[in-house]
Amino acid sequence: PTYTVTALLQVKDYDDAYNFLLKMNANEQSAFTNKWLGIIELYKNRFVSSIKYLTLSLKFDNNDAQVWYNLAGDYVNENNYNKALETVNKAISISPDYREALALRNQLLMAMKSIK
Repeated sequence: PTYTVTALLQVKDYDDAYNFLLKMNANEQSAFTNKWLGIIELYKNRFVSSIKYLTLSLKFDNNDAQVWYNLAGDYVNENNYNKALETVNKAISISPDYREALALRNQLLMAMKSIK
């Protein structure tokens, strides 16, 4: 099933991947299933559900910079910039060369300056 899900994700067939992931997660939760359920939920603008899955993923593996980065995206969409900054900084601490995370941090810092 993991191979099938990976193949579906590579071709951006998120609906079918989501259904496989839900079944896999029902059988046995893992960092992988919760991570991708959370990313797909974020992609579909379902932020509360995305936060739930990504947070569960971190309980299995809290050193996945991509999960922290996507979780920061959820917080940005909820206008919780302080939490987003804290979360994206965690992604950067794990992966210092993570270009998207560095860019997000810079955007957050600029946005937060303009709010003050």
